[in-house]
Order: sequence, then structure tokens, then C-alpha cells
Amino acid sequence: MAAHIRMLFVLGLIAAPATAAAAQGRAHFGPRVSYHLDYEAVGLGAQLALPIARNLEFYPSGDVFFRDDDSRWSVNADIKYRIAATSVPWFYAGTGLNIAQRGGNNSSSSAGLNLFMGIESRTGRVHPFVEFRYTANDGSTAQLAAGLNFTLAR
Repeated sequence: MAAHIRMLFVLGLIAAPATAAAAQGRAHFGPRVSYHLDYEAVGLGAQLALPIARNLEFYPSGDVFFRDDDSRWSVNADIKYRIAATSVPWFYAGTGLNIAQRGGNNSSSSAGLNLFMGIESRTGRVHPFVEFRYTANDGSTAQLAAGLNFTLAR
């Protein structure tokens, strides 16, 4: 349980810069539900999107996965690029760093490189999304996520 509290603390630290980015009117924050394909577990998490430049965002996120025999959490520090073409404004892709912790009897941690892509509605103040993420590390993994991004300010 202490690992879950640490992960929530880290997410809080990552979310702290949201106030400055929200002043630009394009920052987003929201919940997500994930399925870890290799670990075969459902997870809950959140993500934050902070604009860096046109079509480019700092995109930290984290998930906690639950299984009967153990648990796992991961934190990501990513850069997301929104495809600028007018024909696919809903498509994005990105890369970044991942830190994962596995609990239970075989406790371990690892660091890896993320590659991800997704689709996200860009109309209104609530933006549903679906995302596929591949993490290359000692035991490369993949996950699917779906959630909502809420605009923090106009």
C-alpha cells in the first residue's frame, strides 16, 4: 500500500505546474482506465497535458494495476505530438520515460522507454481518448488506456 501512496505523491508533484500552463488555456487533466496486456490486469490512473509549443505537450501520467496476488504501478514522463494535418487533428503520438514498480513476492522496479499513439476528441471542454502504449525495458510491455481529459482553463 505504501507504493500506491508514493505513486500518488509523485503524480501530485508532476501536476503542480498545471497552474501556470492552465493560464494558457490549453492544459488538460483527467482520469484513465488501463489494461496491461502482459500483466493481465486493469489499472486506474491519471494524465496531465501541459503545452510546450504548438502541437507539442509535456504529458506525465501514471497508473496503478490491481491483481489478487500483487500490484504494479508505473509513472511516465512523456512528450506528446499532435499531428498537425487538418485531416487527422485527433491523432497523436509520442515517446518518453517510464518507471515501473512491481509489488508482491517478486518485488522489482525497472525503467524503460515509452512509445505511444492515440486518438482524442478535440471539441468542447471534455476530450475522450483511447491510447496504445509500448514500453521497452527488461520485460517489454504494452497497455491500452481510455479516459477523459478536462480543459483546466480557457
